[in-house]
Amino acid sequence: MTDLPFGQLRQTMSLGVIGFGNIAEAIVTRLEKEDLIYPRDIITIETNKDRALHIKRKYGVTVLKDYASLCTRSSVILLSVKPQNIDEVLPLLKKHHTNQLILTVVTGVAIKKYERELGSNIRLIRIMPNTPALIGLGMSAYFASNKCTDKDKWLCHKIFTCVGNTLEIKNEALLDPITATSGSGPAYVYQFAQSLIDAAIKQGIKPAIAKTLILETLRGATEMMMQSKESIDVLTGRVATKGGTTEAGIKVLKKEGFYRAIDGCVKAATKRAKELSR
Repeated sequence: MTDLPFGQLRQTMSLGVIGFGNIAEAIVTRLEKEDLIYPRDIITIETNKDRALHIKRKYGVTVLKDYASLCTRSSVILLSVKPQNIDEVLPLLKKHHTNQLILTVVTGVAIKKYERELGSNIRLIRIMPNTPALIGLGMSAYFASNKCTDKDKWLCHKIFTCVGNTLEIKNEALLDPITATSGSGPAYVYQFAQSLIDAAIKQGIKPAIAKTLILETLRGATEMMMQSKESIDVLTGRVATKGGTTEAGIKVLKKEGFYRAIDGCVKAATKRAKELSR
């Protein structure tokens, strides 16, 4: 993949942000922190005066009122609006964009729709991030349209690596199950954590202690899986000794359908992602 010196990237990139929500704020914060872009070269649109003032003061970015000015000043455009607002944005973008690279984190909007609305020659990359990007520990997967260059993909990778890990996929259809797993996955983990905390409390452990025990256990177990060369089954076996307490607990998970429930959860989320894709 094409690479560029950091200084050259900073000198050449200007980022137009349409939809300055949580993910966009996380990206802007990390880009500025890692000195990959000058704050003045981040441009966004905000018509609400109070919100515009807040964004400008907090991030030092350029806040404009119209798409024409944003497109004129941006070499890369980040689309981060809510899915229900995309139909309002695309006609305005079509009117003013000049074939800049477009990065979109809008859930459920396929490249074919962008091509219908903006033209078949657009350079566009769909990215599925997740909310841990807000603390720099996100997981993002992206799919690039066939008009994108190696440099386009490198820019996307560099921008989203600022908020966590990033990988390219070669089949756009995989973004639906990716949405259902890594995209929705944090919520499943939160629910699992809460169920463990609740179970610990029922066994007499105080809530604050239960929360610390469970969250630190999850952090440690995750780090073990990241660092170890052994399979997850082998790691499980190292905890679940024959006839021990862990084995007794896992037998209940199997009996109560824990694994089937997770599989059903992902299937349902993937189905819904496909239904929302357009």
